[in-house]
Amino acid sequence: MKSTSKIQPTNVTDTNGSQGVLIYNVSKDYKSKKQVIHANKNVNLLINNNEIFGVLGPNGSGKTTLCKAVMMAQTIDSGDIVVNGLSIRSDFKEVQKKIGICLQNDAGLFEELTVTEHLLFYKAICTNPSEIDFLAQFQLEEHKDKRAKELSGGWKRRLSVACALQNNPDILILDEITSGMDAVAREELWKLLKEICRDKTIIATTHTLHEAQTYFDRVAFIMNGQIVCCGKVDDITNRYKNKICLEVRGLLPKSFFAEMKELSIAVEDNQVVGQRIQMLEAQCQDNVEILFQHLNEYQEHNVIESFSITQRQFDQVFYELIRVCE
Repeated sequence: MKSTSKIQPTNVTDTNGSQGVLIYNVSKDYKSKKQVIHANKNVNLLINNNEIFGVLGPNGSGKTTLCKAVMMAQTIDSGDIVVNGLSIRSDFKEVQKKIGICLQNDAGLFEELTVTEHLLFYKAICTNPSEIDFLAQFQLEEHKDKRAKELSGGWKRRLSVACALQNNPDILILDEITSGMDAVAREELWKLLKEICRDKTIIATTHTLHEAQTYFDRVAFIMNGQIVCCGKVDDITNRYKNKICLEVRGLLPKSFFAEMKELSIAVEDNQVVGQRIQMLEAQCQDNVEILFQHLNEYQEHNVIESFSITQRQFDQVFYELIRVCE
């Protein structure tokens, strides 16, 4: 095996675990005659062993480009990616053996092959075949003689993941694998993954924020090719805990906003839903009680019909990050 020089990153996101995948100063451009698109710009991430790590971002943000770089489906222009101490630049073939890939739309399946034939095929081409009976683990026995084209979307996805695990990889990359699945099928698949892949690192992209919140240990937001935020979902949400969300049934008078400003309560994002509901955000830190008193007075005097105050949720933080970065 080739020797690999150790890389010491100077700007890597925080982590509480051991190194699994180190993404160090990775950049990737797509060039055409008219423009250069910076798909990834100096991306730094440290993904722990045995964690489920999510890469989140809107379409075109650079998350798929980054995952393709980790799975070595495309080259990078600069930087390096190190998997369990091995560089993709100097130890390409060794790193390949450590990675399993499951792409969206079940790209690794063959329509005319049966479930059993798929598992046998992928096991035959593996250099380090797993001893696990994935037919049983993914509860595929009753479908073992069905061709891929005869399976529903949820069962195809299970088969795709089972094929990706045949090589017993250290790292499993899942590219929006639950896209198009209903909530029940999505939950069943993630339960299986968490059970079967306890000793593996999972890197997953998703558009489903509930999925990220429920199943991922940590997440990174990527916007315009750069990491803008990384950490546990609760920690990211708590960074914005001084902002609260207001839903007001009825229209607040302009005097309300002036009063709040005098009290150093910044009310923003005034969005009218329909004709009678206002959605607002307030940055009030320790002044929630004062805000409540003012809204309660408006309600008692029939200026508004009702109101509610809630802490910001993960999806609200996500959409604000998108808005700020655009």
